[in-house]
Amino acid sequence: MTMARILFISSNLASSLHGGWQCASRNLESMKRIAGEGAVDCEILPPFTVNSRANPVKRLWHALSALTRVIFTFRINGSSLGRERRIIEKLKQQSYTHIFVDSSLNGLLIRKIKKRTDVRVIVFFHNCEFSFIRRHLQSGNVGSVFRLLPAFVNEKLSVRYADCTVALNRRDGKLIEKLYGIPHALRIIPISLHDRFRHFHRLTQDGDTATEKVRTALFIGSNFYANRSGIEWFIAHVLPLVDIRLVIAGKGMDQLPVGTHPQIELHGSAPSLEAFYARADFVIAPIFTGGGMKVKIAEALMYDKPIIGTAEALEGYERADSIVVCNTASEFVSAIRTFATSPALTGSRRLFLDRYSFDATLPLFKTLLEC
Repeated sequence: MTMARILFISSNLASSLHGGWQCASRNLESMKRIAGEGAVDCEILPPFTVNSRANPVKRLWHALSALTRVIFTFRINGSSLGRERRIIEKLKQQSYTHIFVDSSLNGLLIRKIKKRTDVRVIVFFHNCEFSFIRRHLQSGNVGSVFRLLPAFVNEKLSVRYADCTVALNRRDGKLIEKLYGIPHALRIIPISLHDRFRHFHRLTQDGDTATEKVRTALFIGSNFYANRSGIEWFIAHVLPLVDIRLVIAGKGMDQLPVGTHPQIELHGSAPSLEAFYARADFVIAPIFTGGGMKVKIAEALMYDKPIIGTAEALEGYERADSIVVCNTASEFVSAIRTFATSPALTGSRRLFLDRYSFDATLPLFKTLLEC
């Protein structure tokens, strides 16, 4: 195989405040590790944002401009006609062997690339965005209606024109195939993380671990609707029935309307989550909607924590003795009571090292250059 030279295109790298950034960063670093640091260029597509400090007229103008672009050109996820022209010019000037498009929502760009060049294109589905937006719409977010059809069109074009399609798990792969068909090989590469356990192990050895008789459950996640509705359901239906301390940590989670609940400890943004994991006896993940894979599960596995979560939260992850699937309040209560009286369950970290560490998924990325 000739030496690879790759253009990595992503809107997920524009902000580090979401799980998509972690996955996109993993994807970019994997390509650099395989092809070499100097053989990978990165093109960031800044997503639409509204400057809260701008005057109301400017904010309205920017919002209307973005809405017009979505409705009339179907460009979403940082894509625009101008940015597409700039990328095509870059392709004419550089000799790339592969383009890695880090989103399924840039199908119009992929079609333009394939019609004007013979470079190989890899498209990475963080989840099935059309399905995700449709569920968001059904939950009452009527603004999502403007993105629904553009998402479908872009994902369909992504699958049709890319040389290789990558999904995070088999469920997403089956959904993509059902909606759009797959004219080529579909690859599955799960979420993975760099192993940070050594520093964490020193932290726990320093004595910053839970010593209370009452077990501590940890919930990690930003104040996003799926996280918020899940943890509010847990607080209402499970927490009153179990004797635990619940620690909730994540951007904006200190704004949850729980008052001064005696069992709950809230934390907003924190520079590091390791101290929270060190204190936790187990991790909970009561997530009932979403797509792709949840980064927080891989993180809990890395820190060798038992996990109690819904089927949705654990989608795409293999099972270990330390993982319990619960979808009802009674199942959560039973699992928590078992964890509270049983010796610490093991198996999480071994599963992480075998399946969800950076080193475990790197060989899967190598096969993409053979598409």
